[in-house]
Amino acid sequence: MIAEGNHIVTAITRADNNTILPPDIATKRVDYSVQSSLVEALKGQDVLIITMAVMAPPDTQNKLIEAAAEAGVQWILPNEWGSDTTHPAILRNPITTARIKTHEYIEKLGKSNWIGIVNNQWWEWSLGGGYYGIDITNQKAKFYDDGIAKTVTTTWKRVGFAVTKLLSLPIVGELSLQDFKNKNVYISSFYLSQREMLDAVQRNTGTTDDDWEITSESVEQVIEKAYEEFKRGDFRALVKMIYGGNFIPNGGNDYILTKETLNKKLGFLDEDLDEATKRAIEYSKVHKSIH
Repeated sequence: MIAEGNHIVTAITRADNNTILPPDIATKRVDYSVQSSLVEALKGQDVLIITMAVMAPPDTQNKLIEAAAEAGVQWILPNEWGSDTTHPAILRNPITTARIKTHEYIEKLGKSNWIGIVNNQWWEWSLGGGYYGIDITNQKAKFYDDGIAKTVTTTWKRVGFAVTKLLSLPIVGELSLQDFKNKNVYISSFYLSQREMLDAVQRNTGTTDDDWEITSESVEQVIEKAYEEFKRGDFRALVKMIYGGNFIPNGGNDYILTKETLNKKLGFLDEDLDEATKRAIEYSKVHKSIH
């Protein structure tokens, strides 16, 4: 975004956050308990892009949205970066229903417009972190059922590029931001099964099935068990619900079959699966070191 020279990027961070950001990003430190602090940080901004952990305090996003409304921010990209909130099969997940409430709240305030970025799960994070059932470090793979159900996945690089291209569009006119006002937009990198994911890892690690411990489990049973765990207060079960749901046919995570993505409209070229897989393998080493 910065490299293209079309945007001035400002990062909003907590006053006690010691993270050092790149020098070409302006930084405004805020106190989330003081709304005027957020409003002041957002004054003069055209777009608010919200990215924060799922376990962040539940009122944090609404505080930002309220401050954006007061500061006159016209566009908000909420903290989504995942599943298709319009698909009925995904609505069982409480994260999805919370996202819909966020859309409704932005519209209720009537000051900003939202654009939801639907990219399903991030490729590097999900493969490298073992969330797709493939433990690269220990060479173990657990397939849902037979491992051939497919899901959409998107690289970090494509998500960032999509946001840059999207926010470089004119406000009005042919192919403009106005076209996506209060709507989801869909992007993707790959459409893969777990078997194809494992094949990609094996190609790039010089291994075969003989080197791996491969097992399987019923995806329906995984999701039902996770749903019961969540009802008992185990929020970690949400991860199982999300990733298991990826591999249910017609479960909403195959949206490239039913929705028009922005890939062609924004001029995206096909990505190299092996190159992206190598990044995921490198991330698996980082992920192991911090867990």
